[in-house]
Amino acid sequence: MVKMMVDRSPYDAPLPDGSYDVVVFNVDDSFSPETHVIDLTVINGPERGYVLTLTVPSSMGTLVDLIGMPGTVAVTHGSPHLTIDR
Repeated sequence: MVKMMVDRSPYDAPLPDGSYDVVVFNVDDSFSPETHVIDLTVINGPERGYVLTLTVPSSMGTLVDLIGMPGTVAVTHGSPHLTIDR
């Protein structure tokens, strides 16, 4: 299990505080060697289908490591924290 604090894109509408099951469906590693921009979708509950775009440290893994991986986004005071299940 990999747990990282991430930055939310300013274009995303914030999710209410809570815990959300997600799956990674896109990884863009072309912006910086230190970060990846990943797209996740919420897979259950009332927010099902909601798409989040997060900036994460490249230490979370490569495109091949992350695509299709399930995880959890915990939102606390509007700040998302992503945990990837490995």
